[in-house]
Amino acid sequence: MPTEAETIKRLRNIYRIINGASAITLVGLIVTFVMMNGQLILGNLLKSKRVPSLSLPEIIIVFILDLIFLVIILLVITVVVLIIESFEHPVSAAKEAGAGTLELIKLGAKLIWGKVTSFFGF
Repeated sequence: MPTEAETIKRLRNIYRIINGASAITLVGLIVTFVMMNGQLILGNLLKSKRVPSLSLPEIIIVFILDLIFLVIILLVITVVVLIIESFEHPVSAAKEAGAGTLELIKLGAKLIWGKVTSFFGF
């Protein structure tokens, strides 16, 4: 019967293998992101015995990924708001952002809308 320390060490190795292998694809990156945040919360903060805690380099990687994820979400929200504003109030959007920026936003919106409609078969 393995001791608790051996079991935790074995689980930590299994988690590292799963995280490394699943990080190869985009879906794997999302799964790894969720798993590592779960390990950080459950293993490090709540000190769960069933979830191995992350080491210091892994914690640093998780914080950097969280920061990158936050910046991407904020940028996407900003672009979506600008696109909506440019369609609802094109004159004021042109005054605020400039006509060239407005054309870029409309072009981006048409491109995104074209991808969405072609994906769903509209």
